Amino acid sequence: MMMATSIKLTLLTLIVVPIVIIPILIYGKRVRHLSRLSQDCMADVGGFLEETLSGIRTCQAFVHEEIDRSQFKNQTEKGPLKWHRAERICGLFLLASS
Repeated sequence: MMMATSIKLTLLTLIVVPIVIIPILIYGKRVRHLSRLSQDCMADVGGFLEETLSGIRTCQAFVHEEIDRSQFKNQTEKGPLKWHRAERICGLFLLASS
């Protein structure tokens, strides 16, 4: 149908559409990967918190608070690094697409 209407427009479409689609697919794959990493990081923090709070009496009995505090700090500092990386990639895509 398109070729019957205009061969030039058909060829232009066949050239432009892959040029637009390929970066979107690459971007989507990268963002999906970074999103999964940040979600896994949040799950790790949540699991650690649940484990620590459910065993708070044991933690206090063995004077383990300082160790748990430093472990929690280490786990929560990993997350923002992954989130900032994902935000940078999203920002670059929005800048390029506008």
